[in-house]
Amino acid sequence: MLSFLVVPAYAWGAALTVWLYGKTIGRPKKKMYLDTDTQRPVVLYISHSLFSISPPRWTVLTVVTACVLTVLSYGRPVVDFISKTQLMAPPSPAKAAYMEANRLIDTDKGKTGYGNTPIAERLAENFSEKVRRERELGVQKPETSSFFGLSNDKFLSYCQINPESCVFMVHVPGLRNFDKEARRFMTGMAWTQACRQAATLQPQPRLVVVGVRGVALYDEVVEGGLPDATLLKANVENEQWDRGIEHRYSEAEAQARLEKYFEPHAAGAVLPALSRDQRLAGSILALASTEAEVVLPTPMRDWKDPTGRVMRASFEGFTTASQDTGRFKRSDGKFFNVPLSRLCKEDQATLRNIAAQLAP
Repeated sequence: MLSFLVVPAYAWGAALTVWLYGKTIGRPKKKMYLDTDTQRPVVLYISHSLFSISPPRWTVLTVVTACVLTVLSYGRPVVDFISKTQLMAPPSPAKAAYMEANRLIDTDKGKTGYGNTPIAERLAENFSEKVRRERELGVQKPETSSFFGLSNDKFLSYCQINPESCVFMVHVPGLRNFDKEARRFMTGMAWTQACRQAATLQPQPRLVVVGVRGVALYDEVVEGGLPDATLLKANVENEQWDRGIEHRYSEAEAQARLEKYFEPHAAGAVLPALSRDQRLAGSILALASTEAEVVLPTPMRDWKDPTGRVMRASFEGFTTASQDTGRFKRSDGKFFNVPLSRLCKEDQATLRNIAAQLAP
């Protein structure tokens, strides 16, 4: 390290030597001669150069070289210190989770929805489709696609389900080409669609958060309490998209605000522990009992017959117009049809509620 730090001293010594040479020995010399033909004095300047470069220019080159070597030599310990103390420090769990969620929606990876649970992924996929449709109806698509577009004109979303909050982050293609009014519409519309998806959860979250971003930066983050079903329906019918938003955060505050919802037990107390089957069953009942659209196929769960025998499968839909037979998919990928009469009363009631929601 010591020998490396001595290099700038030699460089500055060389620069000083060249400068002194240019001021003394290498200084241009002036000589006067008498022209015998015209009898007039003639002045000649004799200068020194190395590779056709004069001493003043060599001085500039050596000074620049000395500055570069100084930065590289004496700046290295400072960089090492910073890297060891701050730059190399691992991110917090909340920041790491937030960064991973954003990475998933940076570019098109074949899916439009991601989440921290299987149910969250389904909500994100449904949310992306709804937002895309509303964008086509309410905002004119830019005539020229962005050179930096990475989503292949797809709406990429991530859903984070917390004990008392539901967070949606959406990558809107071509957002930077929208004017202020169009961006405002996109944020409000995304908020309403996020509330519709969050309303299908059981128990319902207390808070809904939506972050709208472009290629790299978030344009705005909004949050507010989950509206009731009547108000939410009125917002959609009257196109009052941003009704219910309580707080707005601009680009500078957006990232810090979103990171908070990726902290352990974010936005509220921990809910009582439920088994996996209870969580899945509760989500299916919630999908069937709210006015929001049912997400099919349902997650894998246990279905029972009247004798108590269990079959584990996802419900894919109804196979008959009378909706008395359901199509199921087992974990091994095989499909089979089961009449509703062969299921227990609780499961029959669940499927009837789903059928009511699917009715036009």
